[in-house]
Amino acid sequence: MEEKFEVYINNMTNKLDCSEAEKAEVTEEIQDHLLLLKEEFIRNGYSEEQAVDLSITAFGEETRIGSELQKAMFPCRNLVKWIGTSLSLLLALFLLSEGITLWNIGSTVDGAGIGIHFLGFEINDHVLVQRIPSYAAGFMVASLLTALVPLVLFRKKLVKFKILS
Repeated sequence: MEEKFEVYINNMTNKLDCSEAEKAEVTEEIQDHLLLLKEEFIRNGYSEEQAVDLSITAFGEETRIGSELQKAMFPCRNLVKWIGTSLSLLLALFLLSEGITLWNIGSTVDGAGIGIHFLGFEINDHVLVQRIPSYAAGFMVASLLTALVPLVLFRKKLVKFKILS
């Protein structure tokens, strides 16, 4: 393959968020189109070098095409990210709320302990008074980790926007 085509295609596909197999398939498809364009220009009397340059020009600007390819491959990508982030943050809020509630209960319990439930699920039906703070801390740590999940998953995007360094 022409070196110019290779650089052009790499610039187009290097930011695609897909598997290597999908990227290779897209690369092969673009390469086929470029080679057909090149052959057409050569048949019309252009030199091979001119045909390569004209093929790249006719195909279009690589950054814009790469962006459009990403949208075509994953049309609902941003919606899925927003829904996932929202659900993760909502769960983190519920976990934090449960942790704060347990922390505030502290040792003001009638009897030897309490039952802990979260989102309708029984976590433990008999937590001793001495163990309540550790459960509270556990819920708070789980809240922090759950809130960090979107940051870890979408870090590449956040660095691009200089939110994280």
